[in-house]
Amino acid sequence: MNVAILGERNVEKFGEYESLVFEGRSYTNVELHGMAGRFATALAGLGVEPGDRVGVMMPNMPEVGLSYNAVSRLGAINIPMIFLLAVPEIVHILHDSEAKVIITSPEFHPNVAQACAQLEKPPIVIVAGDPTPDGALSFHSLLDQVSDLLPITDRADDDLALISYTSGTTGRPKGVMLTHANMLFQGQNTA
Repeated sequence: MNVAILGERNVEKFGEYESLVFEGRSYTNVELHGMAGRFATALAGLGVEPGDRVGVMMPNMPEVGLSYNAVSRLGAINIPMIFLLAVPEIVHILHDSEAKVIITSPEFHPNVAQACAQLEKPPIVIVAGDPTPDGALSFHSLLDQVSDLLPITDRADDDLALISYTSGTTGRPKGVMLTHANMLFQGQNTA
């Protein structure tokens, strides 16, 4: 079972309601769910497949949750990356995880671009917000180009859903692997 099923269950159980307000704009749970499904379709169109790794390095903004949901829905693996990382740390995480895509914002793109320039196989860079720098794809343009919601990709309980890198205070950060079963258990327990 894919952890993304929690979003579907939310809509089924509670219907539509206002779930997020950001910078004066309201979003309903149904709207966010649909946007995540469309973004999953866009990622699939870029060649992201189940099991691929996708880095997410943004400040608090709606696109963070949309990205996590879309990546999970696709059956790919989320790599949360705190936006305070220095370039060498970004290089390490992108290289170690073999990220296929990294989603970031304009203010953090310079560090991401510097890190990608040091990689033999740099990931596709998607930027959420304006302006979209040269060499990067626009999150919202990708979202606007698709109308279909990618169905949730079925995953085994022991398939990876997320790799969270440790702080690395005693050495290089290490990836802590969480499965779909781990994430589902956490979500259900929290609810």
